[in-house]
Amino acid sequence: TVNLSYADLPDFIWPTPWTILLSPRAAKALETSGLEGFEIAPVGFLEVEARKQGVPIKDLFELIVTGDGGTAAAESGISVVERCYACGFVEYSPFSEGLRVNPAQWDGSDFFLLEEYPTYVLTSDRVRRFVEESGLTNVTFVDAGKLPYVGPVKKV
Repeated sequence: TVNLSYADLPDFIWPTPWTILLSPRAAKALETSGLEGFEIAPVGFLEVEARKQGVPIKDLFELIVTGDGGTAAAESGISVVERCYACGFVEYSPFSEGLRVNPAQWDGSDFFLLEEYPTYVLTSDRVRRFVEESGLTNVTFVDAGKLPYVGPVKKV
């Protein structure tokens, strides 16, 4: 059971580091923003109990990143540690100089992922400006070149 109230509901909700849920306000703002590289889908709940005048929170949305950043630029220092061609497993090394985008591989979208680190949602500066100007809450922007390394990434 998840206990939420509308009064406490931020615009960006992070149930896991790689899952982004949106309030109805944030979903509407992003849908009309002109930004690219994402889709918005309603979230289905099995059971949610909200405690604000008995009103259940059911109108949350997931931000699904569709933009493609390709592979990271060589300056990131990322390399393949292990690869299995039979099953598709790939383990990448840590990045040593933050995550650097290779402009030749990036599709130009505003929200995008890098092949090596797909749990890191990267955005253009347009996204940062839009979110800040819209007053959307519970999101922080960090220069990707200054991101700290947090552990190995294994892809299957």
